[in-house]
Amino acid sequence: MYDAREPDSPRFFESSALGDLGSLAFKDDYLYAGTPSGIMVIQTYLVGASYADSGWTTPGRPHGLSLSDQNIAVADHDGGIRIFGREREGSEPVQVIPSSFAVAASITENILATADTIDGPGLYLRNPETGSWGDSILETTGASASDADIFGSRIVYSLPDMGINVTELSDDGLVVESINIPFPGVLFSAAGEGVIAAAGEDGLRFFGIAEDFSLMEFDPLDLDGIKDLEISGEFLYVGGSFGMKIFRFTGEGRSEVLSTFPISYIRDISVSEGFVYLSTGPEGLQIVNVRNPSQPFLASRCDEVFAIASEAAPGGEIAYVADTNSIKKIDLVIPPWLR
Repeated sequence: MYDAREPDSPRFFESSALGDLGSLAFKDDYLYAGTPSGIMVIQTYLVGASYADSGWTTPGRPHGLSLSDQNIAVADHDGGIRIFGREREGSEPVQVIPSSFAVAASITENILATADTIDGPGLYLRNPETGSWGDSILETTGASASDADIFGSRIVYSLPDMGINVTELSDDGLVVESINIPFPGVLFSAAGEGVIAAAGEDGLRFFGIAEDFSLMEFDPLDLDGIKDLEISGEFLYVGGSFGMKIFRFTGEGRSEVLSTFPISYIRDISVSEGFVYLSTGPEGLQIVNVRNPSQPFLASRCDEVFAIASEAAPGGEIAYVADTNSIKKIDLVIPPWLR
């Protein structure tokens, strides 16, 4: 069921949430639905229309964004890894790291992990005195890299020709442990508390990883068409040709599917404080309320974008989005009743 008064941004309701519906009638923001047990009255609303108000331009095609408190890191294809100051909108990057074909970046205050399909994985540490990022501390592997993710002091790389690399850093930035998990064809990976999720030609796979780096592989899931995945707390968000599926880790390597949000195409996923931001290419940015992961619904949308990062800002939500040659700062308009 959709609210079609704004055809470009209908709100979808899971059919399971409404039961076995029969006849429908709509009047004054209310839908009257016939069910086996009587008439259900459902209040409906339009989604918010978010908008862009500032940003930065890039010479390449930004494919991946990541945020720290101070900076934005963007994988700009042949434009390299470009780092912008978040409070300096419209300015030149504070640093550019040359890269042949950068496709992913993950940044914290002191660590920058990158993925390049030609140069391979990169790992950079920030000089606290100068604020700049030095040379990569990883040895050149010659392996193509398709994704990079940071969780605490642990960095996870997707290497399609080899598998998953997990690297652990000490407090002073030294590599203390590095393991490789065989997974030929892996394209995307994400790290969470004691768990790694990865997707590729063999579907969706889960790995448990302890503090001592002992590894346990859990049962894989046969799920094709995955385009991105993100872990937030106990939940895993997976997007692809099937829409978005939300999983919950239930312990001992088990997971359960909580819901599916129907959308025709997903390119990138970002999660922030009860909302999932979906980059859907020509269908634009979709902001989905997942405070109840079993019943996600559309809360807002914006223009066409290809890669996203998001955060909750004081006084309202802000998203940073990338289109063909720029990064935009988006003011999110989400009605209070859709929060």
